[in-house]
Amino acid sequence: ILLVIFSLTNSLSAKNKYFWSAGKSPQTIGKKVIDDFFTRNYWIVNNKDYHTIHYAEACAGFGIARFAGLLRDTVTIKKLSARYLVTDSIPLIGGHVDGNVYGILPLELYKQTGNEIFKEQGLKLADHQWENPLENGLTNQTRFWIDDIWMIGSLQTQAYRITGNPIYMER
Repeated sequence: ILLVIFSLTNSLSAKNKYFWSAGKSPQTIGKKVIDDFFTRNYWIVNNKDYHTIHYAEACAGFGIARFAGLLRDTVTIKKLSARYLVTDSIPLIGGHVDGNVYGILPLELYKQTGNEIFKEQGLKLADHQWENPLENGLTNQTRFWIDDIWMIGSLQTQAYRITGNPIYMER
């Protein structure tokens, strides 16, 4: 939802600022979605494979960070930063594609805030994803599920965007 709102917001300009009916602009709807997001507790997955933030929360947080960045909404960025600074309530354990994708969010928060803690969190997960590749050269987190191509690729792309290191794009 946030990605759709994000793309619609990008299409706005001064000449068409009245395109949206009152209270229906992407900015207004996006802020309502963001406000709702902050009323919720962390969505933590705790199963035999991994224990961390659920990938749906990571992706929603990432979308909020991108949207807030586009709107230059420093209040939302500060709220996200406070929510995701790793504490005992947020396990940061990699080893499964659904858990490692969380790395996209701290990397985006690093981009927005410059807080090195976020950079370290995200790069740790991006690097961990490729510590023991399979014989065929793929990450050992490869399951050949359709969403994995996005989760693996998005984390490596975010790591590249932050570092400029081509290794993240060559994996």
